[in-house]
Amino acid sequence: MITEKIISTNEDYLSKAFKNAGFDKIPDNELIGIVQKEIMSNTPSEQILAVIKKNASESNYEIAQKIIEINNLIGFGRVCKLKTSKGVDELLEEAKRQVLSQQKMISKELINDLSIEFAPDLNRPIPKKDLQKKLQAIYFKYGILKPDGTLFVVAHDTITQYFYISENLDSTKKHTYTLSSLKHEYLEKINLETEK
Repeated sequence: MITEKIISTNEDYLSKAFKNAGFDKIPDNELIGIVQKEIMSNTPSEQILAVIKKNASESNYEIAQKIIEINNLIGFGRVCKLKTSKGVDELLEEAKRQVLSQQKMISKELINDLSIEFAPDLNRPIPKKDLQKKLQAIYFKYGILKPDGTLFVVAHDTITQYFYISENLDSTKKHTYTLSSLKHEYLEKINLETEK
């Protein structure tokens, strides 16, 4: 197997391994294994890509670029499970959606909308379901998606990511939260924007 031979991005070694194997294009599963091992070895991305570009086909190079991009977006945990080029394409799209949604979830525009929408609800018990519906509407407005491309469904406690809350234990106010304020990191975000 080529993967066993190619475990270093030393350019001479790789070039010889490609020539000895007789491939201009390495089979996708072999290439994926090579890139995975090099990422695990902390080989710089530029070095991995340079060697592959010089010694392999354009399609090999494109697959390697995608694997490295996935690693940069969401880390190695999911990269290590890749087996096919189709899997690489699917995971790259999923990773892009995940990162975009994460950015939207903490965008100054969304945080500003949260501060306006929930201002009337501060310091009084509000049913968790009402808070959940309001937050879901804001997530829908911003098109926040799960990695698989479906709409992100807000849980009753998702609001706790944004606000300091207390859960009401009084039996007459059961299933309610009292929001005290936006968390400091979000207040700073919208305050810095208004000062500019």
